[in-house]
Amino acid sequence: MLNIIKADLYRIFRGKGIYITLAIFIITLVLNVTTKDDIGIMLTRTPVDVPYETFVDAPHFGEGAMIRIITGKSAPFILATNTDNLIFFLLPFIVFLIAADFTGGTVKNLLSSGVNRVKYYSAKLILIGGTCIALMILNLIVIIVTATIANGFRGNFDFEFIYQIVKMYTPQLFLLFVFGCIGIFLIFTLKNSVALNTIYIAYVVAPMIILSILQTMSERSETFKIFENAPAYDLVINMKTFAYTSGIDQFMLPNLSRTLILGSIYIILCTIGGILLFRKAEIK
Repeated sequence: MLNIIKADLYRIFRGKGIYITLAIFIITLVLNVTTKDDIGIMLTRTPVDVPYETFVDAPHFGEGAMIRIITGKSAPFILATNTDNLIFFLLPFIVFLIAADFTGGTVKNLLSSGVNRVKYYSAKLILIGGTCIALMILNLIVIIVTATIANGFRGNFDFEFIYQIVKMYTPQLFLLFVFGCIGIFLIFTLKNSVALNTIYIAYVVAPMIILSILQTMSERSETFKIFENAPAYDLVINMKTFAYTSGIDQFMLPNLSRTLILGSIYIILCTIGGILLFRKAEIK
């Protein structure tokens, strides 16, 4: 298993794809920080659901107007609503680390040399789990550093700051790994990167749209009242809830138990299903 992981890391870091993906990822994060200041226009200095908010005078918006700026200390909290973008940036790594093995014939060669299928699948799980952690850490480092360069850190990098980040981002990291497990299941089932891209993106977007429609219908008809909190069971919306620590609606309240249960069900089903299908699959 360790040899598979080492070989995969060596292979992807020799290619250009990973560096292009990381460059786009970092540029996107920098733009998120540098173009978002004006969104936080306030008429008072009262913080709104974000720790460590900083307001400065903005006379060009009128007398007494304040504008929220993104500092190094507030960046992880103001930009927490963008963390779900990592779901899409995880997809290229699933292609680099797994899909490429099927298209390049690597899987067939490894299995014919006696590599255990369960160990092979497990190695890919570990690699994607490590990728999730690396993307989340890189996300935090880039937005904190960029905001600090632009507006200063404005505070202390203390235990409370680290605790608040861990509290907010660990559940999001867990759900990011859930999407990684879904992607692994899809590629081991489909063995085709084009099909993987299509179904993965559809699975990220479609449930959120469908469940939101059901919620809207529940507000208009008693027949659909059962779907009143339907969006609470969407993975992406669950991820977003932790960006709003006090909640913006009933179903948007952060719920760790719900997130752990929902995510664990996906991980178990995808992993067991993926391994069983892979063990029986004919690799050409």
